[in-house]
Formats: sequence, structure tokens, C-alpha cells
Amino acid sequence: MEFTSELIIKSENPDEIKAVYNALKPETTVMISPRGKTDIKIQDEKTLIMYFFAVDFISLRAMISSYLRWIETAFSSIRISEKS
Repeated sequence: MEFTSELIIKSENPDEIKAVYNALKPETTVMISPRGKTDIKIQDEKTLIMYFFAVDFISLRAMISSYLRWIETAFSSIRISEKS
């Protein structure tokens, strides 16, 4: 049985979506564990979609948690640099 999840991220700023995509895309190209994989795409200029596939729920939860932390860090970095 495979566990899957989809994460949709929206922003009014297309530059934020591109920046987060560029920050996360390299992480999706490396198979860190045989227990799961992730894919990412820009649906439109204001929407980023991530797909998670895992062999068990624990792996799925761990992958999503990691990516949510990276997403939060990317958005925080973008907003801090915009204030400078």
C-alpha cells in the first residue's frame, strides 16, 4: 500500500513561489530514502504543488514535516530580504 499526500501553497507574489520552488526542487531530485519520494511543480504563477509518496504513514508524515519546515524557512528568508 502506498500513502500519498498533496500540499498546495499559494502566494499573491509570484516571485515568492518561484523562490520557494527553486529552493526545494533540488531536494526532490535526490532519493534520500527508499521509503518515499517527493515531486514539486508550479501550477500557475501563484500556486506551488508538492506531491508526497511513501511506503508507510510514518515516512509520509516525516517527509511532510521536513518540507513544511523548509518552506517556512524559505518564506521567512524571502520576507527578511525584502525588508532589507
